[in-house]
Amino acid sequence: MTLFTTILIVCGKVNFSNLSRYSSLNEKTYRRQFEQAFDFIGLNLSIVEASTATGQSWIGVRDSSLYPQKWEDLWLRLVLQRQRESG
Repeated sequence: MTLFTTILIVCGKVNFSNLSRYSSLNEKTYRRQFEQAFDFIGLNLSIVEASTATGQSWIGVRDSSLYPQKWEDLWLRLVLQRQRESG
């Protein structure tokens, strides 16, 4: 849990140097831990299961910056990519 609480208090960029500056762990510790795989989907599912088991309300949020502003732009990019791949 040190990682998540430290991310919330870091001023500026969240990188290994800043994480070590605001916590008791060394920069190398963070680097080694990030080399290992982590099941973020499992973490999210367990959080949702825990909140719904207690009867708490919850809301879903998505970052719209991950999606194209216009679906036509996405379609055009896919068409161009396929044309490049086919030669």
